Amino acid sequence: MRENSVPAITAYQMRDFWEKVDNGLINEKVFASFLKNPRRFSECELDMPLAEHIMGRYRVISAAVMCEAWGFAPFHTGEVVPVIPIPYSIKVLEECAYENYNHRADWRLVYLHGFSLREQVRRCGCYIEGEKNSSKKVVFEKNTSWCDEEWANIEILPGYYLLNFKNGLGGGLSWEEQEKWIKDHCDGSVRACANMISEALISIISVYGEKYIPHAVGHWGECYNENALFVDLITRSPTILEIGKLPISKKGAYWLSAITFRSK
Repeated sequence: MRENSVPAITAYQMRDFWEKVDNGLINEKVFASFLKNPRRFSECELDMPLAEHIMGRYRVISAAVMCEAWGFAPFHTGEVVPVIPIPYSIKVLEECAYENYNHRADWRLVYLHGFSLREQVRRCGCYIEGEKNSSKKVVFEKNTSWCDEEWANIEILPGYYLLNFKNGLGGGLSWEEQEKWIKDHCDGSVRACANMISEALISIISVYGEKYIPHAVGHWGECYNENALFVDLITRSPTILEIGKLPISKKGAYWLSAITFRSK
């Protein structure tokens, strides 16, 4: 092909393009990008409206909504709020939406501040017997002696994460067996940190309520010597998050999911 010639459009690209038009994923901006460079039209910028269109409104929590749910504004009054990029491609979100549709997964796109577990306890508080609480409020179980542990202060980078809350994902296996199961069955995913799961759960319940999460969430987190860190969600009013280490003697008593997040 000559250097200045117009690149050819393959049959696959034509079919892919018209499928996106039919699904409402191609707007005027994307169409203009396609006309300018037909080989790269599928790599258009992924913004929040498009992410919500692909995943569904109730499976997405934006940075703006997340800040409102946690009760603080990260920007000064009058300041232009920056657009926080979503570090996933349209193709990845479409794959996750397809897995959700076929009940193979329960992917949520959630913005996380990256709070440590200790910071989450400070912000949310603990359960007090007899205290009136909103049905959407999430608190921690009153025994928080684990806050003195070093791992309770671990933070992650803020940003958007795809978390798979599929109930029973890899449940009933040992921690080591789950690691192998994730590697063999969860392409592009790794085990999520406990503070990721708890922060996401707090936000989802605060914004949408308990009906938009699984009825029971048990996450087996990072391994610490003979114990493993776990998150247990008690779905009642108020919703209570219990954090702790799971002794070897009790491993068989729990059906804990290995909740994963999609790597970039």
